Amino acid sequence: MTVHELKTWAPYYRQVATGEKPFEIRRNDRDYRAGDALVLREYEPKSGRYSRGCLIVIVTCLVDAHSLSWPFLQPGVVVMGLRKSTLREKMNVIRLLLAVEPSWKPTIRETVTTVGLAPGARP
Repeated sequence: MTVHELKTWAPYYRQVATGEKPFEIRRNDRDYRAGDALVLREYEPKSGRYSRGCLIVIVTCLVDAHSLSWPFLQPGVVVMGLRKSTLREKMNVIRLLLAVEPSWKPTIRETVTTVGLAPGARP
């Protein structure tokens, strides 16, 4: 599994978080694959800052211009089907992020939000 940390504008972040938008459309500049984890970080474009929102989702499938000969998808753009990650997948992603980038130290609130635990709960 490859982990991709992505800036996600707030309205789209909320749609993915609620399940209203179970897909992501991106330039395929990272060689996305089914089974990859996306760490979506909520970004406020007006302020130019990240909020505390952080969501981990798993890529279930990919569609690009070549796979189905869809004329409305530009070459290099991919549509990724998403699903919510399990608790085990979330913990693995957090471990990978900390191993690769020790400075990635989320706050307790971000960790609770990312992992999906109620405050005070244990995994």
